[in-house]
Amino acid sequence: MSSINSFTPLWGVWEIESTLGEGSFGKVYKAVREEFGRRYECAIKHISLPQNDAEVKQLLDEQMSNDISIASDYYRQIVEDIVNEIEIMHTLRGNTNIVAYEDHLILPKKSGIGYDIFIRMELLKELSERGKEGELTEGDVVKLGIDVCTALEVCAAKNLIHRDIKPQNIFINAEGHYKLGDFGISRQLEKTTGGLSKKGTYLYMAPEVYRGLEYGANVDIYSLGLLMYRLLNGNRLPFLPLPPAPVRYDDNEKALARRINGEEMPAPAFASEALAKIILNMCTYNRDDRHKTASEVKNELLSISSHEKTNAMFSELTAHEETVSLLSNAASMPIAQAVRPVQPQATINTPPQVSAANETNPYDTPQVRDLIGKNADYYIRKFHGIETKSKRVPWNWSAFLNGVFWLIYRKMHKVAVVSSVIWIAGVITFLVLAGLSVTISWRAVAELSVVLLFIVLTIGWPIVMGCIGTRLYKKHIDRKIGNSGR
Repeated sequence: MSSINSFTPLWGVWEIESTLGEGSFGKVYKAVREEFGRRYECAIKHISLPQNDAEVKQLLDEQMSNDISIASDYYRQIVEDIVNEIEIMHTLRGNTNIVAYEDHLILPKKSGIGYDIFIRMELLKELSERGKEGELTEGDVVKLGIDVCTALEVCAAKNLIHRDIKPQNIFINAEGHYKLGDFGISRQLEKTTGGLSKKGTYLYMAPEVYRGLEYGANVDIYSLGLLMYRLLNGNRLPFLPLPPAPVRYDDNEKALARRINGEEMPAPAFASEALAKIILNMCTYNRDDRHKTASEVKNELLSISSHEKTNAMFSELTAHEETVSLLSNAASMPIAQAVRPVQPQATINTPPQVSAANETNPYDTPQVRDLIGKNADYYIRKFHGIETKSKRVPWNWSAFLNGVFWLIYRKMHKVAVVSSVIWIAGVITFLVLAGLSVTISWRAVAELSVVLLFIVLTIGWPIVMGCIGTRLYKKHIDRKIGNSGR
């Protein structure tokens, strides 16, 4: 097989940085290019036909001929079929769940027999690499199934059957979308090795395909079901021993024979009952009893996904309701009872004393802070026995509003009544002066009086009311926490 480095830079700009993977028919590389200080990345698949001279010799021996032109024509036909498959990839561009084809390059070998094929695609992570980062959850597997079914819906619209769904052909991008790749190219390349490379594909092949019988689009559903089965069965296919038991040499062959012969599969070990039911239907031996279309499978998986999201939202709501219930119970209790630990009655009004402000305060809880508001620091520190810098409630707009509304809550405390009477008298005076201001002799005095009264009524009175109310509110809180003597 020719080294890819002998062809770089590919397309005149792409340099090979590393090898991403290697299969039966070639290798996949990570390629990069830099332009105006920016770096671009892609994946390039290199296929060499034939891979070596021994392959040509085997072909000629099968033909019982030494005519090199026979081999040359043979590989040319394969490449023409591959170009047809590449054309299909080109028509599928722009779909979120299908690997994006970008370009291709076909170069005849210098020997005159065969070709070097380069296919440039978007750079993605293989499913196997994702598995090494951590076990996929059931939610991940459901999303994989939905995404691949979406890709199969696109294929169905174009009357295409993928027929080679397996882990090596499933990829994932940075946004977490699963993508289906390798549309038919591997099947064309199988012609170069007499079918010996099918071993990996057999593991996910539908029984009717394996037996050479008539098949339809739901062979892809069968293969996808087996893939999902494996991901939810400890990375083991049906009839294989579960981890940590090892898989022996002949276990795969025996498991394959049992599956192809139609033996009923057990449910995947780590799937929920609802998802296991869907997967087992996808893998039904009789194709007529299997899901007919990818849309059917997708809708069932979406219902599971929706149910999981609903359960998650319900759990979150339940936790929220428990928190609200806790706050409501605390709000209906005296603050001293809500914030203090359970203590004997004789000592309930004897809070522990501390000498440092930064020592842990057992009464400093979110519930208490919500109940008291912005002045919580003052009251919590005071109740915990920490001296505050001032005996006054710290001034802020919260305290001011608390004061004003506290006077209203107290049903017009006598102070509020007096100040309100003064305010009403001021309003009447304001109106009288405003009326007098229309006369010439009183105009200057009346206008000045109007301004002064406006300032007093709009600024002075609310401040006085707020200060009085704040002091009353402070005493109310002190009584609540049993520290009115402080």
